[in-house]
Amino acid sequence: MSYDEFLAGDQLTAQHVAELGLGDLVRVEFGKLADAALAAAASRLIGAHEWSHAERAVSAAAARGGTLADDLRDELVVHLLECNEIARAREHVAKLPPDLAKLFELELAIDQGIEPGWHALVGAARLAATDKLAAIDLAYTLLRAEPALGIVAARACIGAMHVDDPDILLELVEDARDRLNVPPEDPAWDVLEALTDKSKTKEPADDESKLRQSLAESAGRADELERKLAALRTELEQARTRPAAELIRAPEQRGALDDKVRALEALIREGNAERRELRKQLETAAATPEPSRRDGPRARRATIEEGDDDVGDDVEQGTRSIAIPRFERRAIDALREVPATVASETMRTIGTLSAGDGFAWRTVKQAKDMVRPVLMARVGIHHRVLFRVDDGALDVIDLITREQLLTTLKRLRANR
Repeated sequence: MSYDEFLAGDQLTAQHVAELGLGDLVRVEFGKLADAALAAAASRLIGAHEWSHAERAVSAAAARGGTLADDLRDELVVHLLECNEIARAREHVAKLPPDLAKLFELELAIDQGIEPGWHALVGAARLAATDKLAAIDLAYTLLRAEPALGIVAARACIGAMHVDDPDILLELVEDARDRLNVPPEDPAWDVLEALTDKSKTKEPADDESKLRQSLAESAGRADELERKLAALRTELEQARTRPAAELIRAPEQRGALDDKVRALEALIREGNAERRELRKQLETAAATPEPSRRDGPRARRATIEEGDDDVGDDVEQGTRSIAIPRFERRAIDALREVPATVASETMRTIGTLSAGDGFAWRTVKQAKDMVRPVLMARVGIHHRVLFRVDDGALDVIDLITREQLLTTLKRLRANR
């Protein structure tokens, strides 16, 4: 087909959308895209602040019905408000379901003037005084609409630990401080560090033992990957030395083997980096008999114990019963869109969790204040898999990036 026919949309995947230049992406007929590709296109255009084209993509999703349009419109509204595009955001809020639209009522009221803004703020504050979720929503809203008030509200959430990921909230506080032209490093970082340190009850020796266990587990995984890689390289070499006629008949097999080799090599590199970091942590633990205060509040995120961004409630550790994995549509679409190495690591993580592996469950966190529990597990550094365990099944909800965590959890709470 010609390139213009390709851009018609019916052959485009989410990966194609990610690789297209914006000039070509806006030529796509969004109505012909599959849901995953349409969501990827809308998110790219929203992130690039191409509002008119993003609205075309949202309209294409709305024509199909379902929840995809609401999710994309919610994402669009958040970005519009961050860019102070209030009038445009107001039009889209009016099209959202009531449970999502109410999250933006305060921001729109503030834009209408002092009196309606004050009444809406007082109402939101009264609700936040008794509802943790309302307090979090108030903090995020004010950080966008009135940065100074948002900083105060965010500090209150940090002090009460009423937030799933305090690091992300405080990064937004730093952005608000930039907008106010005040120095960085909000005092709430010190409060968060003090609260986190106070909550630790583990002995240093126990920490060192866990570091050694983590290092041994990492080395074992690396050895297994090395063996698989050696076997694949042998198979690939054999495939390359076949007679020419046979090679012509099976080019896809060589390509698949090449992809597997590259994926394993990437995992081994990641494992080597992980082991180097664990050795450094072990050396530090051995050289420091007692816990010492770190240089700065942000340094806390570099420790192995707190390396997981998804700060939620701890879950019960230890071996669990086997659970049968089931995948929701969002998770399936996400697995198709992410790089092959991330998808492979996600499936390994889900497999070990489903098998009840106690080591895999060690870093699982539970999102706060959900009517139906939502659990979070790390996949590498940048991705998180969200899931539930119920009646012998492990329901995989979604695979997201760290940046998508807040909006995803907000959506899940709104749908409760």
